[in-house]
Amino acid sequence: NDSEVIALNRDALDCLRCPKAMRIVLGATHLFEEPGAVEEAAAIASEWFRRWFALGPGQDTGSELGEERSAPFGA
Repeated sequence: NDSEVIALNRDALDCLRCPKAMRIVLGATHLFEEPGAVEEAAAIASEWFRRWFALGPGQDTGSELGEERSAPFGA
């Protein structure tokens, strides 16, 4: 159970003043040692970078920021 690590990450997320989202890879521990877990985390991070770095100054996708979602890995 990584509830303490998740709580620390939520606290850190609350401090950020930029586009942000927290995604939890279901079934993965905070070290992402499970098969496929680190690849899923990397895919989520890549998606975020592609989305936000593709935008020009002042553009917005209209999505909610700070949204927390869970995503199963290996699906």
